[in-house]
Amino acid sequence: MNGFHLLQRHETGRFASAISNAEPYDYGSSKCLDVEVGDVDISLIFLKGMDVPSLAELKGIFNDLPLLDEQVSRLTRCRQHFETTGNEYELSYVEIESPEHLALFYCGVGVNAQWGVEFERDCEGKWEFSGFC
Repeated sequence: MNGFHLLQRHETGRFASAISNAEPYDYGSSKCLDVEVGDVDISLIFLKGMDVPSLAELKGIFNDLPLLDEQVSRLTRCRQHFETTGNEYELSYVEIESPEHLALFYCGVGVNAQWGVEFERDCEGKWEFSGFC
């Protein structure tokens, strides 16, 4: 779809299981958690000294990732970039600033390219696109 290798909704349970096997580690002043399922691996980076959330909170984030990933693939600017360059992208890592603010970062498949998209939770707890980073 639009040159994106999307996360599959049916795999969220597999990611949730893989979370419990992942060990957090220091990444500069941040904490990092690498989660792998099959040939997909995603790093969660918790910024600004944020502690790694509870297992339940992490599962909630992974349940939301496929929907956010699909939303990114439908953004006009992302579609235009794919149509112009022909480059394909996959979700590489997620930077989490707080439970209400995160950014998804994409890397090119077979090309040296990286960019990100920020989301914030609204007052009802739904993720809203807040810009490119």
